[in-house]
Amino acid sequence: MKGHINYDPTFKLKISKRSFVDGLSKRFHYAEKMVKFNDPNALQWQYLNTHHETVDINVYPVYVQNITGRGVVNRVMDDALDINHPDLEENYEARVSLNLCEKDLRNNPRGTNGEMTLDNLHGTMCAGIISSVANNSICTHGIAYNSRVGAVRMLCEEGTVSFAVLVRAVTHAYRQIDTSSSSWGPTDDGKTTSGPTKRLRDAYDTLAFKGRGGKGVINVFAGGNGAEFKDNCGADGYINYPWAISVAALGKDGTKASYSEACAAIRIAVPVGRDLKTTSGNSACSSNFTGTSAGAPLLIGSLALILETRPDLTLRDIMHILTISGRLPRVDVWNQFSFNAAGLLTSTSMGSGLLDIALGHKLAKNWKNVGKMCEVSFKSDQKLPLADVFWTEDSTIARTKYMHYLNGKSSKLPIKGKKTLVTFRVKESNCTIEKLENVIISLKINHGNPDNLEISLISPSGTDTVLLYARGDEFHKNSPINYEWTATGFYGENPNGRWTVIVRDRKPLINTKTDKVRGRIEAARLTIQGTALNDSAYERNKQLYDEVLTKAGKERRQSGKGHRLTESEAQQVFREQVKRYFDAFE
Repeated sequence: MKGHINYDPTFKLKISKRSFVDGLSKRFHYAEKMVKFNDPNALQWQYLNTHHETVDINVYPVYVQNITGRGVVNRVMDDALDINHPDLEENYEARVSLNLCEKDLRNNPRGTNGEMTLDNLHGTMCAGIISSVANNSICTHGIAYNSRVGAVRMLCEEGTVSFAVLVRAVTHAYRQIDTSSSSWGPTDDGKTTSGPTKRLRDAYDTLAFKGRGGKGVINVFAGGNGAEFKDNCGADGYINYPWAISVAALGKDGTKASYSEACAAIRIAVPVGRDLKTTSGNSACSSNFTGTSAGAPLLIGSLALILETRPDLTLRDIMHILTISGRLPRVDVWNQFSFNAAGLLTSTSMGSGLLDIALGHKLAKNWKNVGKMCEVSFKSDQKLPLADVFWTEDSTIARTKYMHYLNGKSSKLPIKGKKTLVTFRVKESNCTIEKLENVIISLKINHGNPDNLEISLISPSGTDTVLLYARGDEFHKNSPINYEWTATGFYGENPNGRWTVIVRDRKPLINTKTDKVRGRIEAARLTIQGTALNDSAYERNKQLYDEVLTKAGKERRQSGKGHRLTESEAQQVFREQVKRYFDAFE
């Protein structure tokens, strides 16, 4: 029978006493005897890694519980969907599908004139990772292989998409979908900076606040594939939208994939590499799907398993669960991670770490919903001499103007060669926030070459993160930045105290007869989101947090200070988390 697990309930007793060192064999017993698939490419390393054990999403312990995504409706926003594919048609959800590229075929998200060409296979590959059918001897199976999947075709063959089309795509059937997967974005060339318009942000807000009966559609974005071109997702406004879940990609050995971009908005990482098996157009199979494009549907399918068990969880609940259930993929990436002051792992390249869906599902089963969220914004309140700096052929600084923060107007700070600091003093307000969730920084910057700028944020507890990395050496004259960044690494911290934004010019221009550059910060705003203590996920799920936090994490929480992960801490954390990984197979 399609989509059915062949499960031997007595086998669990046979392996329950196996030792930790025999964990790898234990996992194979799960794959071979407790959960059986006849799909040709069912046993993928992303699902169960045979070479670098534990570098996978740890999904088999969830399958053993007969959790397969039933009742969950997923949507892929992409180029097309082969609705006639034998590995997808049984799970296809027509009521949430739409073709925005052809007026005459509005209800058919297949390619142009209903044909699937080489230019529109991407969406079908994404859909297969989420919901392709199991045990039909075709291709492989989706992560949530009993969930439903539809598609909005909005990436047309012309190669461009208007904001008006995006607004319609985002809001289509928002009441009927549970998740939305987006594996597209601004060009990953190390030059482009782009984000949603206000109208499009309003459309995304509709998903976040009105979707799923007010619980929020789980909206996942691929984190970007431009790292090899010195690109980073700090320049992508879609990934930095606060209610998006942005995902990074890992290679087969657990290191960051060479193409995967980094920024403070990355929430979690999934194993992708360059060889994920999935469906393709014209009823074919693909063996080389790659990039964070594959990572987004991989995460969507994993979260669909959680939503089957707990459909009442909100978008914020899901974000919390991802934040505490990520794990260190290997010890020698310790220098890419920090502990925040709540004892949680955070990284600009991997978020909270490698996805562990077995742990996430275990947490979800007993999770108590987070309470009402509060949001407060602050402007910089410092009074400092500020300069408009520019170069002439006669002198380095031709003129200096002094301005002060006054009557609510934003400060204007010079961007010097070393660094410029913007500080915010956060105090208690009528809207009480004692436990942080998202932190959002808005800056308006005028600079001769913004690609040289690196922008960082430090919390009152000492946790630091990079919002935007410097990108390449090309000179983009008079390119303004009026931008917003989301930082996910401060969850659980207390926001009160001094927040510091650091803007560094990593390659300041030298004085020549032709160089003329202006650099200043014209406006700065800090927005914090979170809850009072009793409404927080941490207080309501205190026992779950205590069970998940590592010894080193608890020490960080006790100290109330964030810091960069040390190698010795990484060794300890890795041992504890790997043991928990294998314990899931008991």
